[in-house]
Amino acid sequence: NTTSNAQSVKISFDGGSNWKIITANLPNNTPIRRLLFYQNLYYLLYESGDLYLSPDKGQSWKIEAIGLGLLDVNVSDSKAFAVAKNAMYYHDVVSSSWIKIPLTGTPEHISALGTTLFAPLNDTTLMRSDDLGKNWYPLLVGQHLFWPNRYYKKIFVTSKGTLFAASDLGASYSKDGGYTWTPVDNDGFVFQGCWNVAGSRSGIFGVFSNTGNYG
Repeated sequence: NTTSNAQSVKISFDGGSNWKIITANLPNNTPIRRLLFYQNLYYLLYESGDLYLSPDKGQSWKIEAIGLGLLDVNVSDSKAFAVAKNAMYYHDVVSSSWIKIPLTGTPEHISALGTTLFAPLNDTTLMRSDDLGKNWYPLLVGQHLFWPNRYYKKIFVTSKGTLFAASDLGASYSKDGGYTWTPVDNDGFVFQGCWNVAGSRSGIFGVFSNTGNYG
């Protein structure tokens, strides 16, 4: 188990009875944006855009020389990605290197299904790549596929390849790789806003509002 506040991360190896700070030698005056665990690595991203990796459960950390201004880091379909303005990075764990992939626009999140990638941009455009980011093309999606303005934009991909997206008009899904989208049944609330869609082995979960249309 891990927990964090604005300056530090603590880890517990006994189910939460005892905790140990594992970021004592890292910056303590910058808020933490994201903490991930993948392939026995801890990924720790600060609001400053600096990304640190630990291969030994926080005993040691190394700053990643990716570039300035990382906006987020996420894991999708057993792949780790970092996003920045007009670019994304794919982490090759075997070689411990980051591969820069140019992208016109600023992705907010990278979702993967095999070598197919989906990148929602900050102008509500959804980009798709079928070759792990070498080539991109836009998908024609509805105006309300994502939340407008600065709200979080994310594509959740199930193991069977169904895509889900949250928006101010509820959640939508696509079974053809993002080419067409269908609204989900919002239990009678036609304009019920959906904040996020995620999943686990137990099923798919959506976070909905009950106050109507936010668009």
